[in-house]
Amino acid sequence: MVSQIKSAGEKADKIFLSTDPDREGEAIAWHLKYILGKNGKKTLRATFQEITPQAVKQAIQKAGQLNLNLVNAQQARRILDRIVGYKISPMLWQFRKGLSAGRVQSATLHLVVEREIEILGFNPEEYWVLKVKYNNGLVSEYAIKEKGKFQAKKLENKEQTEKIISLAKQNEHLVKSIEGKKTFTRPKPPFTTSTLQQAASSSLGFKPAKTMRVAQKLFEGGHITYHRTDAVFLSSNAIQMARQYINENYSESLPDKPPFYRAKAGAQEAHEAIRPTTPKNFISAPPDELKLYQLIFRRFIASQCKPAEYFKTFILTQAGEVHFIASGSILTFPGYLKFYAGIDSKDKDEQNQLPMVKEGEKLLPDQYLPEQKFTKPPPRFTEASLIKEMEKCGIGRPSTYAATVQVLFTREYILSEKKNVYPSELGSFIDDLLDKGFNQLVLAEYTAGLEEKLDLIAEGKLHWTKFLEEWFRKFAPQLDVSKVLFKDLAKQKGADFKVGGGEAQTASVPKVVRGVKCPECEGDMVERKGKYGKFYGCAKYPACKGILDPKRSKKKAPKIAQGIVCPNCGGEMVERKGKYGAFYGCKNYPKCKGIVKK
Repeated sequence: MVSQIKSAGEKADKIFLSTDPDREGEAIAWHLKYILGKNGKKTLRATFQEITPQAVKQAIQKAGQLNLNLVNAQQARRILDRIVGYKISPMLWQFRKGLSAGRVQSATLHLVVEREIEILGFNPEEYWVLKVKYNNGLVSEYAIKEKGKFQAKKLENKEQTEKIISLAKQNEHLVKSIEGKKTFTRPKPPFTTSTLQQAASSSLGFKPAKTMRVAQKLFEGGHITYHRTDAVFLSSNAIQMARQYINENYSESLPDKPPFYRAKAGAQEAHEAIRPTTPKNFISAPPDELKLYQLIFRRFIASQCKPAEYFKTFILTQAGEVHFIASGSILTFPGYLKFYAGIDSKDKDEQNQLPMVKEGEKLLPDQYLPEQKFTKPPPRFTEASLIKEMEKCGIGRPSTYAATVQVLFTREYILSEKKNVYPSELGSFIDDLLDKGFNQLVLAEYTAGLEEKLDLIAEGKLHWTKFLEEWFRKFAPQLDVSKVLFKDLAKQKGADFKVGGGEAQTASVPKVVRGVKCPECEGDMVERKGKYGKFYGCAKYPACKGILDPKRSKKKAPKIAQGIVCPNCGGEMVERKGKYGAFYGCKNYPKCKGIVKK
């Protein structure tokens, strides 16, 4: 291939380097110029956001020189990642061959491990919701006045709920007030890499890696603009294309001025958002490409429309000192929903029309609807929501999101079940090791800070070799300390672990806590460190997910409740204590979340 490029270069009067319009593309172009040797003097850099005749012609007309700041930023990133990977990974091989660490990879793994710890350590708290259903079909929820207005209010327990019901039954229910107001929902900006991956996951069921493969084909086919971007910017030609389509298909939704969207800090404003290259809703393409194209097209068009308008109604009823409130909305003007309704869960055209009532009207309750509920832990990440969190934390860039997550799956550091991502035993072990030896490396803010430095290099505001020298001056001592630490840990005897059918290896595990037993299986507990400090977790994790707060670890394991069985699974119940007092919880928690009021 290199010889072919050289041969073609010798015959050409001019050579246009048109690799991808990002740091990596700029670096590839720089290397191409280098291998062309003396013919490299004839090279010009031509960049375009879309592969269309017009865009290519304009790029050739405006072709110029390579942007060495972008090249330097890519070189710095590559060296940075190579040093981290090449220096730390061999240190992990003492525990098992094939293990690896990485600047972006390890910080992303830490997000997954920390979320799992948060879930396992979550203590559900009881609350109640009280609704009343009237004979005219109106359903209202218990409310109190806060900050000058009535709003729905949760109740603490069954006794408080029953007291409210008793008070409400003693009085007539009257319509106290009816209020109405206009509300708006604004369209979302056109897609970036991250938001496209999230929307394709929720609406099409595509995994992020598949989304990028399909988007690559659409880009190469000239159907969409470059798909690795974190910008929401649109060119004037693109805006004009969208406005013309809106005017021709639903002119009522065309705003006087194009909407303005603010990009997140650090976004590459020279790039455009992901959008179609032509004003066509349908193209000739395989099914997956067509589905993704239509998603991109509709989001692009919707982003340039007026907001959707609703008329929201609030009905407040009163029974003595007890109040209930109901709200409903009617779509009065679809706006952007004309093109995008029902695609994302938050953009569905949902209406809830309330029955007609008058102020002072007497209403007859059909039934009271008390419902016991419990607070829930944060959900596990999906691949798409993990990428969203990476973007939010500043970990990685659009070109690396999907690839980083895929590496974690390939290494078997993370696993998935029903689209939910969780750390494997190996992944938790590696995260714990890195937290001990390179605690900064696993922190999102550390990796995000390095990304900001790379951005400064790309902007010509920071010299790349100076940055690397300063960074390595701080990093080198950590390597020296960790070499000794990891060597000592590897010599310690710990539990064997197997992942993916590989051979069991003796691995260092966190320190066993003497005198403390797992509240779930009575097994050993080990010290771990999480987002909110030190905690004790079961040594058999993930087979057992018992967890204890070190401050309470001297207390005995939860007492078995004699004569009480779990209403969900029939298992034993143990005495527990929550925010609102003592209760009985299933011993099999978190697999079973049965609960009985004490």
